[in-house]
Amino acid sequence: MSEGQRRHRRPPAGSDPSVLATGARTGEAPLRLVQYDAHRFESRALLEVAACADFLSRPGVTWIDLEGPGRVELAALQQLLGLHPLAVADAAHPPQRPHYSLYGNFELFVLAAADDGAGHEQVSLFLGDGWIVTIRERAGDPFEPVRQRLEGAVGPIRARDAAFLAAALIATLVEEFFEPLELFRESIEELEDAVLGGSRKPLFGSLHRLRRRLLGLRRAIGPMREAILRALRAESHRWNADAKLHLREAGEDAAQLLEMVETAQGSAASLGDLYLSVVGSRTNEVVTLLTLVSTLFLPMTFLAGVWGMNFRFMPELEWRYGYLFAWAVLLGSAAVQAILFARKGWFRSLRAPWGASEVGERGTLAARRRKRVRPRRAAARAR
Repeated sequence: MSEGQRRHRRPPAGSDPSVLATGARTGEAPLRLVQYDAHRFESRALLEVAACADFLSRPGVTWIDLEGPGRVELAALQQLLGLHPLAVADAAHPPQRPHYSLYGNFELFVLAAADDGAGHEQVSLFLGDGWIVTIRERAGDPFEPVRQRLEGAVGPIRARDAAFLAAALIATLVEEFFEPLELFRESIEELEDAVLGGSRKPLFGSLHRLRRRLLGLRRAIGPMREAILRALRAESHRWNADAKLHLREAGEDAAQLLEMVETAQGSAASLGDLYLSVVGSRTNEVVTLLTLVSTLFLPMTFLAGVWGMNFRFMPELEWRYGYLFAWAVLLGSAAVQAILFARKGWFRSLRAPWGASEVGERGTLAARRRKRVRPRRAAARAR
């Protein structure tokens, strides 16, 4: 969902900041609970938060995932885990700026998840001693790859603690932004080919939407990177060396994404300037053409005005070949000017500033780049 379409769910100004300004549950599916250790894995769909209490007392890691919880579910979760009211309010009132907060008995990550509309949704992650709670704003599960790794015991994730799972979930959210950015890069290349190809279709709307979406991604990815770096600098006993290593990797991916966004923003800005230049050049061509045509008719207009004054003594009017002579003078003046303009190269200046061969070459290169990107993306999904 784009940032402009999202509505802030906040309590009235001046009220208690811990008051939850949310109503009934928005998600239709029950909450999902995963409980595992190195030797077992259990996944259940529960109807009430209170049913999670039995799992929290067991050894291993407990992961509670909620989609669009209401006030009742959040209050029960707060009472069950001893969460701070301000932390619960951050999760209940999206969209919040991504950040990291360290409380006494838990840690809070407010993050962003990419959606199909090339926007982002809020995801809140609570990390405690042996448990994790994730609260997603809307439908769509970005954590399905992590669930599959847990269920299939892929890698060392089942033998690690809750902080390692938190690092895996955060890394998944960060990596989800790579594909939208690749699509934006392809869109920029296509718009560039359209601009250089002399497209008559107005492109200001597409450029404006692209720049707004890139700005929204930057507002999400930049604070996410800051939150990860702050968590790495925090003195928390939950993060061992292995978990910190994976969290640092997620921070490096976020830094790479931020560089990609800044590069795409620069390309979009340059493309806007290029489009304005092409439109200005096209306007100048029209003005030049109209000026040349007007100049060709200027002496003809002058002569027609002179001979049209109908003075009594004008020899040309009584001459037998006066009519033919007038046409010869009019056409001759236009021909002389046309030859003069052609020798000065003014007609050649009416051509497009970029030739068709150059545009075709650029289009071929862009197609080759897209063909190289798609196999890499398919390989990344396979991994």
